[in-house]
Amino acid sequence: MKLRQILCLFLAVLASTWSEDIATILNPRGARPIEHGYKADKCATEKNWPFCSDDDWGPKCPSGCRIQGLLDKADHSLLKKIEKIRQLLDQNRAKHRSADQASKQTYDYLKEKLTSNAGNDNSFYDLAERLRQRIVDIKIKIERQLRILNALKTSVKDQVIEMQRMEVDIDIKLRSCKGSCKRYAEFSVEQASYVALDKQMDQLESQSVQSVETVRTLYVMKSRPFKDVVVDSKYKSGLAEEQKEVFFPEVKTVKLTLESQGSSASSAATTSKVTDCSDIQRNHLTGEKSGLYKINPSASLSSPPLNGVVEVYCDQGGFLGGWTLIQQRAHGGVNFNRSWADYQEGFGGVDSQGKGEVWLGLKHLHILTREESMLRVELEDWEGEEATAEYTLKVGSEAEGYRLTVAEYTGDAGDALVKGESSLGSKGSPGLGSFLSHEGMKFSTFDKDNDQWEESCAEMYGGGWWYNNCQRANLNGVYYKGGKYDPGSNAPYEIENGVVWLTYRPADYSLKTTRMKIRPLAMA
Repeated sequence: MKLRQILCLFLAVLASTWSEDIATILNPRGARPIEHGYKADKCATEKNWPFCSDDDWGPKCPSGCRIQGLLDKADHSLLKKIEKIRQLLDQNRAKHRSADQASKQTYDYLKEKLTSNAGNDNSFYDLAERLRQRIVDIKIKIERQLRILNALKTSVKDQVIEMQRMEVDIDIKLRSCKGSCKRYAEFSVEQASYVALDKQMDQLESQSVQSVETVRTLYVMKSRPFKDVVVDSKYKSGLAEEQKEVFFPEVKTVKLTLESQGSSASSAATTSKVTDCSDIQRNHLTGEKSGLYKINPSASLSSPPLNGVVEVYCDQGGFLGGWTLIQQRAHGGVNFNRSWADYQEGFGGVDSQGKGEVWLGLKHLHILTREESMLRVELEDWEGEEATAEYTLKVGSEAEGYRLTVAEYTGDAGDALVKGESSLGSKGSPGLGSFLSHEGMKFSTFDKDNDQWEESCAEMYGGGWWYNNCQRANLNGVYYKGGKYDPGSNAPYEIENGVVWLTYRPADYSLKTTRMKIRPLAMA
């Protein structure tokens, strides 16, 4: 029994020794040291941290409590930074409120000042425009006085020459009468006085008066809304290029520019106010020169129609000028046998020198002659001889068939519109005398017959005209080069259908050049 107990005790001791040896073999580092007080109480409740193997033990795998401490330290640092940022935001918010208030105060102040001074730009523009207009008026008056002065100088010179001739003639007659006449009076030409007059005339001719055309062209002050002006990029910021808001909508900003008269921009700005070539002459610095100008005949109407601007040739020659060209035939290159719509709108055109063929348009002709106007007809035959006819003129509205009202003929071409000669006629003419008067007639074309004949005068004679029964004049007829009517080419009805003015040339003679020009009668 004792032996059995001794054997069990030996085996127990041996097993204990082996277990320690085996533990030593498996864990050569030995038991981990325990530092009392290192772990906090909260460590027992923390979640499980990642498992660390023996090879990773050390600084690579600190304890969970150490990691928590590091996290708390980082959180504390971040909280301090966040607090600092929050303080900076509060400070900037206060500064922003102050800057915003100052900006609003500045805006209100500028708005008040700009609004109150917004009219000053237009005031300067209006003042400059009135000054320019006065200068233009003076210039036109000076030009007219110069023309009158030159005419007077020529007249005085002619009268002096005529006086000298008369005195020489009287002296010759008295000398021839001496010795044979019952009574005789001594007479001698006072040559000294004529020599003095000649010297005075030469001095007058030598004095050169500066022409108005040589005066430097004045510039025109123009005012345009600023929104239509392209602003240079150097005046823009990056924000301004994207900013679409208008900060001062109550203030009408404008740009003042100086432009030479006749420029495209200047013409566009003034066209809306110019009604005819007499306006061009009065209101444009270059208006005294003949050429192409844009006018708006409907500008004087209370409700102008759309597309009222038209380019016309202004003839500023002669004593007064101000003529608007409404019709011209010169070479036959433009077909005048056209529809009602074409004659209403106008067709053809002339260049800046007035060369070409044109019909201005009935709708423009009506507006231009609402106030009684003067019509000037210029004719030229193929031998180079010229003649004119002038009338007072009005053209009715479309509803009236563009009725022609003419009167008070003067000129050397003969009155082919109102009276004419009763004996005038042409082969195939449906009527004579008063039956051919164009006074009071409506306008007719081949597709709109308004004449007094049972058939169509426009279809027979060609072209659009104020036909009666049928014609004494037709400046829109078929153009025959050389002037001779050719019944085999352009006369389907075998009738004289050329460009005719029967009180100037016979019906079978087609004129070379014709012009119709108008200007306000009040200007004459």
